[in-house]
Amino acid sequence: MALSTEQQTKMWTMLNQTRGQIGLTAYKDYIFGILFYKYLSEKATRWLEGVLRGETWESIYTQDSARALDYMKKHLGYGIQPHDFFGDWKKAIDEDRFNIGMMTDTFGHFNQQIAFEAKNDFEGIFDGMRFDSADLGANAQSRTSVMISMIDLLSAPEFELSGGDDTVSEYI
Repeated sequence: MALSTEQQTKMWTMLNQTRGQIGLTAYKDYIFGILFYKYLSEKATRWLEGVLRGETWESIYTQDSARALDYMKKHLGYGIQPHDFFGDWKKAIDEDRFNIGMMTDTFGHFNQQIAFEAKNDFEGIFDGMRFDSADLGANAQSRTSVMISMIDLLSAPEFELSGGDDTVSEYI
């Protein structure tokens, strides 16, 4: 997943804006982790749109969560619960109800929903992102602010992910 010059420029601009709040090494860990999760989330969203036939993921999940997640894991190698998609974070930001705990919960759920066959591809890929880390800020409010900035950046049209890049994993 190569970044275009425009994407790189936007990421550097944001890094410069958050200088002093977050170091370069931590910034790279979080921005690329969130970008990869966005990719997985959008891949799952496109897949769900193709298989749900007018139903919502939330209604299918509510009927039988284990079966629904198992079906998703069989086809993608991972499962994403309703309200754990990248777009849900952006919606929560837009509705002024986002908190950093949403990301902690999402990645915890993700780690629990990796198919056995995909463990080598996905297990632990988000473990380096510690949302209680002082690397992100001195308190929950500043850490949340940094995450909001990253999510907003990655929600820009320049970061729309193409449907044709399936090189990350055989499961994606």
